[in-house]
Amino acid sequence: MELLSGRNHKRDIPWEKVPFVPRPGLVPDPVTAFGKRKPENAKTAKVSILHPSERAKIRPKILIQPPQPYVSARDHTRESVLRDVRKIEEPPSYSDSIDVILPRVHKVAEQPNLPYKKRIIRNSDLTLPFYV
Repeated sequence: MELLSGRNHKRDIPWEKVPFVPRPGLVPDPVTAFGKRKPENAKTAKVSILHPSERAKIRPKILIQPPQPYVSARDHTRESVLRDVRKIEEPPSYSDSIDVILPRVHKVAEQPNLPYKKRIIRNSDLTLPFYV
């Protein structure tokens, strides 16, 4: 009687049932888990950005604005005061408000079948007596 232990007993491998898989080195163009192998002549060497030819291609970003013409403090103050005076003198223009634009676009402003006349009036069309 022969004792079979895991160490001493060898199982015969049925080599007829094992599929033939050639080594990747033997296959001319193997597809592996990492993808296809690239041909040797297609390899492009990585060029360092410190290489002079690559370094010449780098253009710096210009973050500073171009110099503006000099405006004296007196002129700057004069312009700002004049701008504020014009704001006070001119009435605000509401002709660009959405309440004016939408009815014009949808042709709601003037409907002939209504018993009353509906008109959109801009502020610039008004002549107010207290501005005279």
